[in-house]
Amino acid sequence: MMWRSIALRWISFSLLLGMDVSLRADEPMPQEEPSAEQVEFFEKQIRPILVSKCQDCHSEDSAESGLRVDSLEGLLKGGERGPAIVLGKPDESLLISAVQHGELLQMPPKDKLSKSEIANLQLWIKQSAFWPGENAAAIAAKAAANNTQLGEVTEQDRDFWSFKPVVKHEPPAVKNGAWVQNPIDQFILAKLEEEGIEPAPTASRAVLLRRMSFDLTGLPPSTDELASFLADDKPGAIERVIDRLLASPAYGERWGRHWLDVARYADSNGMDENLAFEHAWRYRDYVIDAFNRDLPYDQFVVEQLAGDLMEASPETSLEEKYRRVTATGFLSVGPKMLADDDPVKKEMDIIDEQLDTLSKAFLGMTVACARCHDHKFDPIPTADYYSLAGIFKSTHTMENFGVVASWHEHTFETEKQRDLRIAYETKQNELKKQLDEATRVAEERVLLEEQKKAGKYLLAASRFVSFSKTEVPAPVSTFKPADSLLEGKPEEVLKTALVKEAEEYDRGTILKNGTFIQNGGDGDFLNEAEYDFEIATAGNYEIELRYCSGEVRKIRLYLGGSVINLDAAQETTGSFDVGSARWFNEGVATLPTGKVTLRIEYEGAIPHFEKVALVPTDRPATSHSTAKAATISLAEYAKQNNLPKETLDRWTTYLSEQIRSHSDHWSDWIKWQSEGAQEELAAKLAADFQARIDQVIEQAGPFHPRGKPKKAAADIDESLRGAYQLLADKRGPIRLPRNHKQQFTDAEKGAIEQAQKAQKELEDNKPPIARAMGVREGKPQNVRIHLRGSHTTLGAEVPRQFLRVVSTSSEPKIEPNASGRLQLAQWMASAEHPLTSRVMANRVWRWHFGTGIVKSVDNFGTLGDRPTHPELLDWLATRLVEHGWSLKSLHREIMLSSTYQMSSAYSDASYKADPENKLYWRWSRRRLEAEEVRDSLMFVSSRLDATTGGTLMQFRNRDYVTGTGSRVNGYDNTRRSVYLPVLRSAVYEVLQAFDFADPSALEGNRATTTVTPQALFMMNSEIVATSSRTLAEKLLAEQPTDAERVDALFQRALARSATDSEKSTISSFASKLAADLKAADPKLADDEAQKQAWRSAVRVILSSSEFIYVE
Repeated sequence: MMWRSIALRWISFSLLLGMDVSLRADEPMPQEEPSAEQVEFFEKQIRPILVSKCQDCHSEDSAESGLRVDSLEGLLKGGERGPAIVLGKPDESLLISAVQHGELLQMPPKDKLSKSEIANLQLWIKQSAFWPGENAAAIAAKAAANNTQLGEVTEQDRDFWSFKPVVKHEPPAVKNGAWVQNPIDQFILAKLEEEGIEPAPTASRAVLLRRMSFDLTGLPPSTDELASFLADDKPGAIERVIDRLLASPAYGERWGRHWLDVARYADSNGMDENLAFEHAWRYRDYVIDAFNRDLPYDQFVVEQLAGDLMEASPETSLEEKYRRVTATGFLSVGPKMLADDDPVKKEMDIIDEQLDTLSKAFLGMTVACARCHDHKFDPIPTADYYSLAGIFKSTHTMENFGVVASWHEHTFETEKQRDLRIAYETKQNELKKQLDEATRVAEERVLLEEQKKAGKYLLAASRFVSFSKTEVPAPVSTFKPADSLLEGKPEEVLKTALVKEAEEYDRGTILKNGTFIQNGGDGDFLNEAEYDFEIATAGNYEIELRYCSGEVRKIRLYLGGSVINLDAAQETTGSFDVGSARWFNEGVATLPTGKVTLRIEYEGAIPHFEKVALVPTDRPATSHSTAKAATISLAEYAKQNNLPKETLDRWTTYLSEQIRSHSDHWSDWIKWQSEGAQEELAAKLAADFQARIDQVIEQAGPFHPRGKPKKAAADIDESLRGAYQLLADKRGPIRLPRNHKQQFTDAEKGAIEQAQKAQKELEDNKPPIARAMGVREGKPQNVRIHLRGSHTTLGAEVPRQFLRVVSTSSEPKIEPNASGRLQLAQWMASAEHPLTSRVMANRVWRWHFGTGIVKSVDNFGTLGDRPTHPELLDWLATRLVEHGWSLKSLHREIMLSSTYQMSSAYSDASYKADPENKLYWRWSRRRLEAEEVRDSLMFVSSRLDATTGGTLMQFRNRDYVTGTGSRVNGYDNTRRSVYLPVLRSAVYEVLQAFDFADPSALEGNRATTTVTPQALFMMNSEIVATSSRTLAEKLLAEQPTDAERVDALFQRALARSATDSEKSTISSFASKLAADLKAADPKLADDEAQKQAWRSAVRVILSSSEFIYVE
């Protein structure tokens, strides 16, 4: 059994790797004799299930979905959804998932098998699915050999041009050797000579400078650069210009933008949930920096796919590590269906987008076409697709796959950022101490004033507290709803009860909501309500509350200033629906005739109260005190005596609690009150109390919530300890008033406001936390083939590996505990890889000449175009690798060739022989790309801001992006276009007008259209109008004559001097237009008419074809 299982696994693995298995599938494999127990188990427990529950629909007569279960071969072969069983692996077997009625499939559809039947099937599969008369291992091997899911890649497939190894061809011999400047010219000229075509003449110096400047920086040359180049007659002048341009930061901005097209870069998600990618800009800046540093292209590849996994040496700086992590943003910045409610599909869609992008970007292959079936044209089996998918299934791109899903971001801190953070935190602590000290001084003074009024508050509170010697009753919580006199009782009881609607309180802050009241605020907000009752007959009264509550809440309950219950109203009624409200008994109090106030209060959430009531009763009093009738309410007394009501409330509550607990500190008050002492004695006792408070403050003060007293209670006189405890009790009555800040002096307020202002200024300049979109390692796992691309129909599992059609001599091995992402990157970046260097060399050529040697720059497969100069492409790819994958070296070789330096001069004969200029007999004129148009308009008018890096995003991370291409903050600035936010579904309209790349998909070959709106844009847009006005004013200010102004205009805008005819024509146009404007408006000043005329003249030049095309 063990041998058979091992053999089967080895054969399956070997087949996946394309290895030759010496044991043929049609040969019988060794098989042990079955035991009597195996036979009995199958015949009694397994066959009956298959016959009675499965074979009606899955047998020779009726094989629904192509599945038969009347033989082991049928089960192993499977149907449309793949094999029904996997030997030894019941958890991976579709049969078990179906009979368990899993999420995807439920069989039998109506009557689920019993637990024991399912358990027997699981055991049978786990023990390699013995079937009398059938050889399981041989059948499995045959099924694996015939498994079309794994596909086949042949040597004939590998013979396609792009899959063959790159070869450095010798440059061909040519007749016109004088035209050749480097080997590139030999490859080009040889083809031209074969067709009898003469290459175009060399471009003029001015034309060549403008071409080189736009090609490498996306900007025109300055007038100084033009003059310097035209005056440089020493050998190597062109090479020096190239080196200068390559060293400019503008080079990375131009060529980084080329790569961002390929990387489908954007600052928002687009798709169903257009959320802001606030930190995507770090990947953009990484790309720009990589081009400026001439990062070797092979390392550029590896960093973008697996920068987080690259081994760091002891010399590797922290900044370098973070830079590599940021590079993995390539895998993360793509569009995603974030709100898809199928998490498995969502994950596979994201993986598909990653595979589609990276395969086209680096390999020029359309791998994603093999998601649902073997590639129809290229040798990419579906199995290869899911081998690669397994690598990214093992990669952590998303934090979750819920609705709306969240992408992963790296958080890091460079040494510079750490220093900034430490400096910020140090300053923050200093300012906090300043604010705390300023606040403490002010609060301490206000609190001291409160402490000096303690006797006064005590005397006032005693008017509303009864000092009865009644013993403390049992807790009110012992009362049950049945104890209520009102709950479900006859009408007679209601007739005698004093009932008030809860929302009709006399004073309070509690929110009224129709027929009940509820909390008006959470946290420290004091919810309070007071109800004044007129007691006509003295006696005992039951305090009843009618409320509903879906959870345990509580209130403090007072009557006549006395505490009834500090934990009242804790019952629940099942919900907060007023329909569930009931009456609850909260206690019994003895009331004299006169007015008495019922008060409920609590900080935070309270039950929903519908009614309150006092009900006459013959039940004994349960309150610890007898409520006092008051001739004036506590609120009215506080108002008349200029006392804060909340403070008086606290003192009343505190005093009641102390009496209830029989505190010795209040024995004098209890004795005095119980014996009916006079006001004079009360005043004396209050004064004595205040004196003790003052002594404690002097000996141990100050008492402040932000600090500790100078002495402990044990260190002062015993007679003063009661006062000490009162002052030290943070929940006691001596606290800062709620409006204490209003009592601060102007000086105190000024000190606090100054500290707060400094804090805010510091907070506004807080060093940002560095975050970058990217990926990290996930849980390594293989993926099963998704039949027809659906995750609901799974086929065979395939190992994580690379495209089989491309083989190198030293393919990196994917270890079981690794995703394989680093190994994939290393495989792609190998010098032996036939696609990577070819694809990038072709991209560089296309971005210089407007057309690639392979026109379909993103597709080197069967449906792609064939190279016009295959030997030249291989030579360029080889040179790229030989020069350490340096793109700047490749630029130099291309731009120093006669091929690149040709003019665009037209030849009738050459055109007839090669109308599409596929053989490069002349320079193909190209229109400026969208960014070049915008940046040039600002550059020639001296408005372009050359600041590099950073973000202009106005949206916070994960905010929903709204607006259109003309209504998004961040577009209205003068930075280079590469730094403008790229918002999917809201791309800047200026860029859209000139064929900006779709940021939702890889685009290595931007379209170039010629449509009417482009001409209208150059005539009427705000950016053209502003640039025309600014440049016109500059020309008028700097140049003394019209002829000199025209020449300066041409040098700025067109990188050449104006001809005499052009000077005359434009000067005349400006003069005549100024005169016409004056004639139309005699009040128009001469200088204003001149400005308007020259503004129009400048606009004519900026709207010309010569301005927006490169010769």
